[in-house]
Amino acid sequence: MGHIVYFRVAKVVAPKKIALAAAEGELSVAMAALEKKRASLREVQDKLAKLQVGALLKICIIWSPRVSVLGLGYRPWWVTLCQLL
Repeated sequence: MGHIVYFRVAKVVAPKKIALAAAEGELSVAMAALEKKRASLREVQDKLAKLQVGALLKICIIWSPRVSVLGLGYRPWWVTLCQLL
């Protein structure tokens, strides 16, 4: 009697195991593609950060001397930022 139940269960479970293995294979392919895209995104984000810092440095180089000539005690946010850079 026990072996009959085992074979019935095995008959139901075997196709599910095959489907699970196929799904796990698809998942691993998708995860590899996702990791490549994430690496590409990190590269773009790094380039963007460098561009933003470069733009801020240009602002500091161009405008800091001009503001100090005014001598009005005016201190915009980017002057503080220039000191931090």
